[in-house]
Amino acid sequence: MSVLDVIIQSVKPYFVATKMVGRKVPTSFFVPSTFRFSSSLLATLGLESETFGYFTHWIQGSILVHLIPRWLNLTLLHKAVTSFLYKRRK
Repeated sequence: MSVLDVIIQSVKPYFVATKMVGRKVPTSFFVPSTFRFSSSLLATLGLESETFGYFTHWIQGSILVHLIPRWLNLTLLHKAVTSFLYKRRK
């Protein structure tokens, strides 16, 4: 913590069920509601400088970062984003 008591925390979430995508997203083990995610995130405030904010997001992040090669991660991400944007245009 700094002299001014400002907490800086990097949050790296995965999917959260929000209305921002323009359609109803069901919650699941890996996709928490906004309330559940924010409650979990606030519990880490001041404890960690980097967080995924939610336990299952930590699991996903650990797998993606440590077990799958970076080039494959980027390829899968590109395909997912392209697919999402294509479906959204329709």
